[in-house]
Amino acid sequence: MATQDLRENAEALITAEGQLFKAESELADPSTGKSATDAKLQQLATALKHPLLAEYPRWQAERRYITAVTSAVKTVANQLADAVDGIDTADLFPSALDPASPNADLLQPLASVKKGVDQVLATLKTESQSRLDGLTQPLTQKVADWQARFRTKTAEYAQFIKGLPSGDVKQAEASRATLAKRLEHLSGLERQAAKLGARITELKDARTRLLAQLRGARTDRFRKRAARAAQWEAALAGGIGIKILQGAERTDYRAYIHQLAEGSYIRQQDLQTIAQSVDPITLADRLLGHQVSQLARETGLKDDIISRFVAQVHIPAESVHRFRLKARSDSGAIRAKLTSPIGVE
Repeated sequence: MATQDLRENAEALITAEGQLFKAESELADPSTGKSATDAKLQQLATALKHPLLAEYPRWQAERRYITAVTSAVKTVANQLADAVDGIDTADLFPSALDPASPNADLLQPLASVKKGVDQVLATLKTESQSRLDGLTQPLTQKVADWQARFRTKTAEYAQFIKGLPSGDVKQAEASRATLAKRLEHLSGLERQAAKLGARITELKDARTRLLAQLRGARTDRFRKRAARAAQWEAALAGGIGIKILQGAERTDYRAYIHQLAEGSYIRQQDLQTIAQSVDPITLADRLLGHQVSQLARETGLKDDIISRFVAQVHIPAESVHRFRLKARSDSGAIRAKLTSPIGVE
């Protein structure tokens, strides 16, 4: 039962640790992680609050105002000129009076009226243009001074815009929205990672209890076997000695360690020492925790040997969890008088 529970625990740990690794990797990414995203967002938000971004549109409004005033004056002058030019006095006035008319002498002055009207219209056109020019000419220098200021402000604005993403305010605003959305996602991922961390702690605590149960079950099994062996030995009246060795059958365990260390140039004798000195559960914990000094003490091997072993034996976390379940079987030794012990299953 403990073994099945441990398998389920291992699978749950594998899933949770995989999800946590993925979440933490995304959160810690130097370019797109939470710290980087938050820094970019703060920098962009600060830039978009710069007074120049609020001020420069008002300069542009002033430019439009000046242009509109100047254009209006020109339009009025043109419309006045067009209006005067559109008056056709030749069409409006009649032809000359017949000299034989009975009152020709009396009406003679009327013949000069058209000429006078033409003069009035010409004067009106000239004077209106002159008076309109008189309205704008005093402002020419002020407009020139403003244009000099505007060029300076435009250069300052252009330099500032270069520092924004893609050199465009609208795109900078879009980038800010994208970064804010990204930061919201990462904050949620951070909360998820915290929950996963708590879940992994629970699973590890459960694993510790289950491993203790597994060790206890194996110890109980060994004691029963040892007791049975003692009964058999007693029944044989001491003619044959029967001894049960706990966890002494390491053939599969040694083979697995040799397989993991293949190509590491670690001596076979040292690998056998590791298999002989620590059980699978302990070895799995040491490998996962990179506990070189502790494993060196437990095996009696030098630190540099264990360091190479831990560094070169790359076991994924999921394999380590399953590796803990590998058992070293008990073995028995039957000894007759004057014979050497023979290992049996």
